[in-house]
Amino acid sequence: MLNSNLSLQQAPPLSVPGRFFLTAPVFGIAASLIMLLSPGELFSSRWTPGLLAVTHCMVLGFFASIMMGAVQQMLPVLAGAPILRPRMVATIIHCQWLPAVALLVLAFLWPASWLFLLALILLAGAVLSFLGAVLLSLRRSESRSES
Repeated sequence: MLNSNLSLQQAPPLSVPGRFFLTAPVFGIAASLIMLLSPGELFSSRWTPGLLAVTHCMVLGFFASIMMGAVQQMLPVLAGAPILRPRMVATIIHCQWLPAVALLVLAFLWPASWLFLLALILLAGAVLSFLGAVLLSLRRSESRSES
């Protein structure tokens, strides 16, 4: 039996979380390729550039991408807090997030300060856009359920 507090009709289009769910495995594959193609000293220290790249591929590229997509999908359903213009918001976040994580991974593999700076700018933009959209939708929500 469904909980009466769920707002299934407010669920965003599948393309909103789907873009994050579909790009997450790309970062998992990239992490695997880095491990396969890197020299033997990858695990010699936790601070090797290759291991840092793998870690960021998995944590930001895989896990955080899935979490961002899931929050955008579940926020309208569980909290009754739909994100305004969900396709546009998801596109703005995704178009910053994807290159930001890729540039960060590249910056660890081929150290260049400009790569780190560009990745930082794009990551900050994506995170602030995401937080802004989530907080605005929660503020507008009339639902005060426990979920």
